[in-house]
Amino acid sequence: MIFDRELELKVLQDAVTSGRAELIVVYGRRRIGKTTVIREFLSKVNGIYLFTPRGSIKDILSVFSEDVREQTGEFVAFSDWQSFLQYIKMKSKSRFIVAIDEFQRISEAYPPAMTLLQHYWDSYLSNSKIILILVGSVVGMIEKIALLGDSPLFGRKTRELKIDVIPYLITRRFWRKYSEEEKIEAYGFFGGTPGYFTLVDDSATPLENVENLILAPGARLSNEPEYLLTEETRTPSTYMSILFQISQGKRGLPLSKIKTRRGTPTVYLRTLNKMGIIDRLESLAQGNRIYIMADEFFRFWFKFIYPRQSLLEAKKGHLIKSKIRDEKSDYLSFTFEKILRELVIFSSNRELKGVKIPIVEKIGSYWWREIEVDVCATAKDTVVVGEAKWKSKTIGKSDVETLIKKMHHVKEKLKKNHAIGIIVTKGGITKEARNMEGNNIILFDLNELRSTLDNIYSNNYKA
Repeated sequence: MIFDRELELKVLQDAVTSGRAELIVVYGRRRIGKTTVIREFLSKVNGIYLFTPRGSIKDILSVFSEDVREQTGEFVAFSDWQSFLQYIKMKSKSRFIVAIDEFQRISEAYPPAMTLLQHYWDSYLSNSKIILILVGSVVGMIEKIALLGDSPLFGRKTRELKIDVIPYLITRRFWRKYSEEEKIEAYGFFGGTPGYFTLVDDSATPLENVENLILAPGARLSNEPEYLLTEETRTPSTYMSILFQISQGKRGLPLSKIKTRRGTPTVYLRTLNKMGIIDRLESLAQGNRIYIMADEFFRFWFKFIYPRQSLLEAKKGHLIKSKIRDEKSDYLSFTFEKILRELVIFSSNRELKGVKIPIVEKIGSYWWREIEVDVCATAKDTVVVGEAKWKSKTIGKSDVETLIKKMHHVKEKLKKNHAIGIIVTKGGITKEARNMEGNNIILFDLNELRSTLDNIYSNNYKA
């Protein structure tokens, strides 16, 4: 199923009305929803979808021939790659839309394929009515084929569309029955990858969904990260080791603390970053960076499941469930921090509870000696300082006073003229704390966060 991919579909729809030849590269990691987006688009424009199987070029062309016959009614039988290119050349005299999924497998099966496609594009297709959509994995050959400077199709693509993880702002709308607290919990467990969060049943609790989808014998997602890394990378064990190390840190780990059996972890980290599994979180105090888990499902799995796989094999998943229940509050505190960071970004150049948030130029965290701030964002002459409190404890006057002290410190350290402070909390907020809200102090409980996120979504996506 497709969920809230309007922006991606608009990019593809704009290509239809451009009137010129289009070579569009669509990429992203597995389970992110590339195929679903493409199929939804093709269903509206009467395009052809071709899936590339693993195998020889003969096997691939046999599947292509059958797909074309089924979808168009035309009898075709592609004997070689050039005959396929001749077919799309002939069809592209009028508007012709074709998408090739897992495109990188063609180059693996038949290396000259890309040079031939380059020749056909330069000589014929670039002046035709074709819309050719190449869909593939970011880690696979798609980068070498079309995205890098020395790749055969580099400079020929007319549009590039990376399908990313869906932010919490949008993901939360999938679960209609959940409270905001349950939505945050479900997001912390399953993240924003459509292949994962669309499996969550909001008539059951988030933890019950973990039990059903991950912990139960034969559950669909019990080994998903391991499977994905095995499919996408050549040395999955190294990637898994790195992700486990990062997941065990309070937030993450600096490069110096990440170890591999041989060589530097830099190459592996770069790949994981391209896949959207990890990211770098910077302290705006001094520029120090740590690697964090960007994907919440991967963070959850490596935190709770990976070190206890023997319990799953022994059908003792209930023991892992108890561990998750005991530690989920600490775990979700970082999820809440990420959501606050997202709130600040989406509020850039807008008002939050009557306070104008400037255009954010840089966002990260802040740590300097004894001072630590969850979220720190800078604008031209303003700093935004944010604290995420995933505790049931009520926010009082002293909490706001602590925030103000941090705001003053950060403003002076970063040489800004103004500071805005934000606290989001799972617990309540006292009347004394409320009285301190004003020109530069913003306080949110979960109900206020819910309505604010609803408004931001409406303004950004439904205008």
